[in-house]
Amino acid sequence: MVMAFNREQHLLLWCLGNGSQLPPLPDDGLDWSTFLDLAQTHNIVPVVASTLRDFPQGHIPAKVSSTLQAWRIESTRHNMALLMELLGILDLLKAEDISAVPFKGPTTAMMAYGDLSLRTCGDLDILVPQSDYPKAISILQSNGYAETERYEAAMQSTLVHEKSHISIDMHWGIPPRELDLKIGLLRKSLEDFNLGGKTVHTFSVSDMFIIHCINATKEYWRPTLQQLYDIKMFIEHTDLKWHAVFKRAKDIGCERMVMAALLATHSLLTLQLPEPMLSDLKRLSYAGRVAQELENHLFSEKNATLSRQISTLSIFPNQHAYYTALSGSRIQRAWRWMEWIFTPNSADRECIYLPRPLSFLYCIIRPVRLLLKALWR
Repeated sequence: MVMAFNREQHLLLWCLGNGSQLPPLPDDGLDWSTFLDLAQTHNIVPVVASTLRDFPQGHIPAKVSSTLQAWRIESTRHNMALLMELLGILDLLKAEDISAVPFKGPTTAMMAYGDLSLRTCGDLDILVPQSDYPKAISILQSNGYAETERYEAAMQSTLVHEKSHISIDMHWGIPPRELDLKIGLLRKSLEDFNLGGKTVHTFSVSDMFIIHCINATKEYWRPTLQQLYDIKMFIEHTDLKWHAVFKRAKDIGCERMVMAALLATHSLLTLQLPEPMLSDLKRLSYAGRVAQELENHLFSEKNATLSRQISTLSIFPNQHAYYTALSGSRIQRAWRWMEWIFTPNSADRECIYLPRPLSFLYCIIRPVRLLLKALWR
């Protein structure tokens, strides 16, 4: 997978790839404003600031260095506020006998990075049992939070504190819903973890790694470098047992997501993987295609409408095909293809109008239309 990156993108990738030599920094032509925007868009300001701080004097404009360091300080302050709020929320939920599991955010910063200041944390993510979800929302609302959005497809709600403006994503599941992942297995293997001097119950290191692989591949239309860098940090800073990881991912139904995430991270961030594993990954055609789709969207237009981002694919014909490629079993993939072939949509209805009593015939018209469309191409 080879893409042509511009100078700003190349430097950004170098900062995350830990290259052994300094990248070429031209005297002109590198737009530092664009570079800073990219670092913010991809949520990697702390890592970029840390990397460029060690550059020889004179290589980086003083204004750029000072801006990055100021942003990193602000990010650290925000992360500390998030951590304190998270611990308080967990205590509130525990007092009401709600089993709340923190993940991503400050938990990942400490578990994978080992340093709260090195990871941008935008909000908090907490998973609760679906049966306790209404009660958990009510508790947050009684403590200054307002529910601003509810995403049924993502199995979560967003709540924002009226004073601190801290945002919490309260989950009753982990997307994508389309793949019907067996997330219940994760809840059965929680472990104690020291977070900010307090013991919390959260996912094991290997399960958290798997969740981040899911996170990196679930939405091809808006990947970020932080998602891939999280994966790299887990691999470099924790002791993952690969056989156990792959078996666990297969049981959950996300083995293909893990494979694709590993290949994308290797390609873009020079992630070092054991050679037998890397060779096996490169032989998986679906992993290469998913990784390429993610790579092609990495620096795509972020201002485009969400519907346009979702419908604009370069490798797969549509979103359904993308998720089918990531489905865990052959039976599931076959079922998804059959579902797609025989489930009518607006295009079928626009092709031929049928009165309501005859609408069942669209299930026959659709496969015929798709076949004719394929032959016409």
